[in-house]
This record gives sequence, C-alpha cells and structure tokens, in this order.
Amino acid sequence: MHLNGATVELVDLVMTRGNTVGDFYGAGGILVESGTITMTRCVLSNCSCDAHGGGIFSLGTVIVDRSAVIGNTGFHGGGIYHAGADLVLLNSTVSGNSATVNFSGGVSTDGLATGATINNSTITGNTGPESDAAVFRCPVHVANTIFDGSCAVITGMGTVLSDGGNLESPADTCDLDHATDMTGVTAGDLALGPLLDNGGLTPTHALDIASVAVNSANNALCPATDQRDWQRVDGSCDIGAFEVGAAEPALFADGFESGTTGGWSSTVPQSALVPATGRISSNLISMWNSRLRSRILARPSVTSRDTFWCREKTGLGGPLSFHG
Repeated sequence: MHLNGATVELVDLVMTRGNTVGDFYGAGGILVESGTITMTRCVLSNCSCDAHGGGIFSLGTVIVDRSAVIGNTGFHGGGIYHAGADLVLLNSTVSGNSATVNFSGGVSTDGLATGATINNSTITGNTGPESDAAVFRCPVHVANTIFDGSCAVITGMGTVLSDGGNLESPADTCDLDHATDMTGVTAGDLALGPLLDNGGLTPTHALDIASVAVNSANNALCPATDQRDWQRVDGSCDIGAFEVGAAEPALFADGFESGTTGGWSSTVPQSALVPATGRISSNLISMWNSRLRSRILARPSVTSRDTFWCREKTGLGGPLSFHG
C-alpha cells in the first residue's frame, strides 16, 4: 500500500506477504510518503523489502491502534521505520520482525522524524544489527510498554521521555528513567507467553499471572481496553498490550430488541455483503459467498454489541446485523 497525501483508516484488516524490491523508500507492507494512516485492529505480517521498513515506512503520520505488526523483514528497520511527522503506537504488538543491515528489528525512528508516542504496547522477539526492540533518533514518549530486547538511543538525536510504567528486559538500554519504570527484568520475571490467538481480532503475547508486569503500569495513562478490546476491569493496569483478567465483551452487550425473536433470521442483509446465505452455530457464524466462492467467518466473542464484522480469505468484509 502506497499513501501519498491522503488520510486513510484501515479497520479489521489483515495485510500479509507484501514485498518491495529496488525501491529507494522500501516498505514491504505500507509506505506513507505523505498523509495520515490509522490502523485499528489490523494485522500486518510477513512483508519484506530491500530498503526501509519491512512492515511500515513512514514520512507522514502513522497511528497503530490495537494492532499487530509481526514477522516483517527489511534491510533498514524490520517492523516500523518512522521518518515523518508522528508515530503513535497504542495498545499494539510488534513481534518477530527483523532488520538485516541496520536500525532495529522492532521500531526504528529516524533523525528526520518529528516525534513518536508508544503507549501500552508489547515489543518483543525482534532482531536487528543496532538493537532488537527499538532505535530512537528522535524524541519519543513512552508509557506502560514492554521493551523485550535491547534499545539504541542515539546521542544528540534520540530522547526517551518516559511517563512511567515501562519495563525493559533483560538489560537497561532504553533510557527509562521514571520512578515506576523497571529495567534489567529477567525473562522469568517478565513471564511473557508466545504470540497466540488469545481472543480478539489480533494476536497477542499473554502475561502470566505471576509476571512483574501485572498491575505495574501507570493507571492514569491506561486505555479502557487492551489490544483485544477486552475491558481492563480491576483498576490496576498491566504493562503492555495484554491485560491479565480483562473482561471479554459480551455478545449483545446492549441487550436485545423488544418483542419476540420469532422473526429473527441468520440471512445476511444484502446491503451489507454480496449475496450469501448463512447459518448460526453455537460459537461461529459461517457464510458461503457464492460470488467469490470463499468462506466468511466471524466469531461472536470478538465483536461488540449486536453488529458483527465478517472477514474472509480474500479480504472482503462487511457488517452483519441481526434484525428482529
């Protein structure tokens, strides 16, 4: 995807296996030459390039919210390479990315960047020649974030402005200086699980209940939900994108329509999707799209209220509503 001068919002989208070769900018997945892109509940995975940013390269503004940037590879920066106006990484996971020539496998900010903000995110399992988790060459505000792996804060260019509740494992390289930050945390004390489907629309690394990250974040800066859109309910926020003990959204959380359910149907509204027929099982909505000959799946457990967002293998999706 190449963005130049536009404002784009991507919601509930999976982007995978993009590849760019021979382009000066690079960006195996998303190139923001100018403009603003917002990713909400998206997955960007297994993209590659021979220049900047295996997953994302930005000269504009990028907002990554409740999303996962995973398994991307670039020469100069693996997951995200930011050289633009603003980068916001919120309630998101950056995992398993790699840089092969320089910069970081996880998040890299260039000296041309104005700034960046990282809040309640999990950066883990990345590899790079300068650092694994992050390279900072511009001012970066960080809060409630797990840096699992080394950082490189470039003297005279990068500045880490910690708002507290951060954790670095296993060393002390990210310039985390707030009284509530934790550094030098061992892998055993961090107790971070593998990347899995732990609920929600995007994969996460779950914390063990015994992790030192549990109940150790700056509560004032915690979003109401974690990356999965599960409610943080115990009043003590966890560091990172995953909240232990969070409450899964209830199906039909806003109640049911008045009257009887005799007129309910599982037929997909024609205004929402191409013609399809549907059936409901106990835990899965499954529809067959006759035009694309592909199966559309939506898990009620990861949706809110009484509207479902359906995604299928070719990327087409739309709202599915129950009507009484």
